[in-house]
This record gives sequence, structure tokens and C-alpha cells, in this order.
Amino acid sequence: MNFTLSKLINSSFLTAFLAISSSILLPQNPASAFSVSFGETSQSSNNPATGTSASIDFDFTQIDSGIRLDLDITNTTAQTDFGSEATKSILTAVLFDLPGVTLNLDLVTGNAFFPELLVGEKLPPFGTFDVAISNDDQILGGNPNNGLRENQSTIVSLLLTGTSQSAETIENEFFTGFKNNELKIATRFQAVNAGGGSDKLLGGSVIEEGGITPDPTQKVPEPGLTAALSLFVPISLLYLKKKKVYKIG
Repeated sequence: MNFTLSKLINSSFLTAFLAISSSILLPQNPASAFSVSFGETSQSSNNPATGTSASIDFDFTQIDSGIRLDLDITNTTAQTDFGSEATKSILTAVLFDLPGVTLNLDLVTGNAFFPELLVGEKLPPFGTFDVAISNDDQILGGNPNNGLRENQSTIVSLLLTGTSQSAETIENEFFTGFKNNELKIATRFQAVNAGGGSDKLLGGSVIEEGGITPDPTQKVPEPGLTAALSLFVPISLLYLKKKKVYKIG
């Protein structure tokens, strides 16, 4: 894996940034999504695991300016029951690897939960990760108070540009990499009310989800018409794929 910050090398393969709102990124052709569920099927840094858990939906969308990757992140700690049965935690970081290409990363401030985009971060005992989104600039320390607490959710957006590959192709590279353990993905929890008070989870269950495949020749409806038009969408336009669950990590 080779990648550099755009401040150091002016390459054009990929630009990734965090955004509070994606309202200016208009979808043209949404691709399939998948999710990663962290919990009982994950590898924990604790023995036994504290019982922390989370889920992340990866949604890739083709837009005029590139590919938007939306990460829908939920701290599900209070919704699971395993290990030391933690009921409270703060999710402070999500770390993952990128497909094996040279990457250029441009950082833009994100939302209040994950305002930092970091490169080459270590998360012992799971090694180094290509990219991390975090509540501050210290993955292993720092103050967890601004992190994502149990039952809270947020969406972080990345914009991928400079590639001729489609959103569907990029989605498949991530999905296949996580499923086959070729790419690592992990979560970092602090302020846990069980075990040693913190936990790190590597991998989990990867779920591929189907969705609506729109006709790219049709214009996107105005927001005010969306609700009304949705009542008349023929069922034949819906393409649903059966969920497949895999264990990684």
C-alpha cells in the first residue's frame, strides 16, 4: 500500500474528505452497499471481550464530482449481550485499509463526532491501518467525551475522485477485501463500563445488501416530489439482492 498526503505529492487518483453535510453532492447512480457489524464475531483486544459493539454501513454513490462514500456509523453497545456485557461505551475511532493503489488524501473538517482524518495509524495489537477517522488526533489516547456514545449514530462522507472506476467497482474492492481479510477494519472504544474500560475490535460480520437500481436515463426528482412519486414506483423497478453474511478478522 502506497499513499501520500496531497500536500506532499500532487497526484490525482483519489481525493477523500469528511463533510458535515452531503447536500451539495447530488447522486447520479447509487451502487450497492454493504455493512460491517462489530461485536461477538470480532477479534477483541481484551480477553474476554468487554461486550462493546458497532455497525458501519458503507454506501457508494456515483456523483458528478466522483464517488461519494457515506459511512453510517452506529454504536450498538447497549443492544448486544456478550463478553463482559458492557452497556456503555464511547466509539472514538474507525480504522480501515484501502485497496492496493497509490492514493492521494485531502482532508476537510468533518462532523463533531469524527472531525479528524488520519493516515498510517497504529492500533495495537492489530497493526497499522491506512486511514482512520477519529474524535481527535490521538487514536490511543485523548479525551473520549466527543465520541459516539451507545445508541448514537452519525454519517461521515468521503469523496473519492481521480479514478475511472465506477462506484460499483470500488464498492466491490472494499467488500471483497474486508470479506477475505485482505483489508483490515477496526473500531476503538473508550469509557467502557466493563473489563479494563476500553476495547478494540478487529473485523466482524460483513453483510452485502441489495437496493434499488435506478434508471440512469431518468432525471432525479425534485425533493418536493419524491414522496409523491415514490407511491407510484413499479415493483418491477426494484432489484433486491439476497443478503450474504461473512465473518472477517
